[in-house]
Amino acid sequence: MTIKIEYFSDVLCIWAYGGQIRMDELKRDFADDIEIDYRFVSIFGAGRQHVENVWKDEGGLPGFNAHLQEVAKNWPHISISEDLWTEVAPESSTSAHLYLKAIQLLANSGEIDNTPVEKFNGRTCFEEAIWLFRDVFFREGKDIARRSVQDEVAEKLQLPLKNIHELLDSGKA
Repeated sequence: MTIKIEYFSDVLCIWAYGGQIRMDELKRDFADDIEIDYRFVSIFGAGRQHVENVWKDEGGLPGFNAHLQEVAKNWPHISISEDLWTEVAPESSTSAHLYLKAIQLLANSGEIDNTPVEKFNGRTCFEEAIWLFRDVFFREGKDIARRSVQDEVAEKLQLPLKNIHELLDSGKA
């Protein structure tokens, strides 16, 4: 019997970024017994505004950056850009979630391969896209709310930009 896991996360969440190693272990150890359904929740739907409001008494955006730098020290497998939420503060995670949803729809329809790939540490192309969106933001300090950055990730994975854009533009994603 396959156990279905619904995994809710926001691509701008440090806990999901740092915790990806556990998702990879779960898939590796129980690949035949589980099915993961990825769902996106916009905790950072109003990214910059949310952080500014929540951290206004704790140093604002620089205070949140310092917090993330401390949190990241607990995970030797990740690194964090010094520019997070100071120089690079996405307005929202929503556009990244929609872009990833478009990739997920292409994977589910068979338009892109949805099998685990060794070069992606056993992740599918869709799962690798999720990881790369997070990594591009957290490690490289790029604004993943921007379509140009999203397209860079898709091009790196050799995904069909035209098909992704059609799903976004039509509202299907």
